[in-house]
Amino acid sequence: MSYQKKLSIRQNVLIFSLVLLLLVGCSSAQNMTPPGKTEYPVFEGGTSKLAFAAQKTARDQYEVFVYDFDHKNLSQLTTNGFADTSPSWSPDGQKLVYSSNVNGIYQLFTLKSDGSEQTQLVVSHTDDTQPVWEPGSTGGTQIAYQSKGNGDFDIYIYNIISKTSKAITGTDSQETQAAWSPDSQQIAFVSNQDGDFEIYVMGADGSHPLQLTKNQAYDSSPAWSPDGKQIAFISRRSPDQHFQLYVMNADGSQETQLTRSDFTISSPAWSPDGKTLAFISESSQGSQIMALDLTTKQLYKITGGFYDYAGLSWMKPLENPAS
Repeated sequence: MSYQKKLSIRQNVLIFSLVLLLLVGCSSAQNMTPPGKTEYPVFEGGTSKLAFAAQKTARDQYEVFVYDFDHKNLSQLTTNGFADTSPSWSPDGQKLVYSSNVNGIYQLFTLKSDGSEQTQLVVSHTDDTQPVWEPGSTGGTQIAYQSKGNGDFDIYIYNIISKTSKAITGTDSQETQAAWSPDSQQIAFVSNQDGDFEIYVMGADGSHPLQLTKNQAYDSSPAWSPDGKQIAFISRRSPDQHFQLYVMNADGSQETQLTRSDFTISSPAWSPDGKTLAFISESSQGSQIMALDLTTKQLYKITGGFYDYAGLSWMKPLENPAS
């Protein structure tokens, strides 16, 4: 599978012809040894779990997995032989929302953290992808996602209480890859309003959109730091042919390049303590999940050995974790 095709599956921005069939079936989490040699730093701030989608081999479809750093085990949450992508944790760590094309197009589903009770949220006639659960100590009641319901990609909000959805963007351009701020007041996103893909931020209701990056490069995958002060993202800037990891202040100032690697980076995700950024790396040697210690600049390999990965979500620390 070419890099261009892999990127389209994860980002759903330029190529929409995903040729995967889906059947959702309930499955229990299964503990297994993480493939490949695994290393990781010590994380602070409570329970730490990383959710991701992965293909075990080139012939397999994407399934949802969770790596538990505290207990050092990998669990497979979906085992249906079809594509389940872009998992995102609920604020209480009890559920995940993800995208799956059980009906031939991608739709939103939730499941419990043990893989049970898979439930469809939105019934639509177009692809609904890259869901992200609203943060919040009382339990997020909204899920942001991207959909082509208006003809091109826009950011939508699904309300869990009322079970209704509405678009909060409505331009003629593509608006994708929503990312909630930690206080749920803002949403960062990607748009090609100015001709190429840049990072923007807006109010959680779609108000006051503001462009943060402005260049001739492809900027994407915004991810807020836990304290809300920074946004990590990836960018491919000439003459570099690889997407590299960057970080900037939440107002778009002080862009800093964090990696200068010979592999392509995607799907940045902050650790709960804000000291580490996980990401997917892809090279001719394969795909794996890695983490960058922002203080020491040391790179860690979290897991590898699968054919491909798609999307990362790091569970936030619980205020009152179970003993």
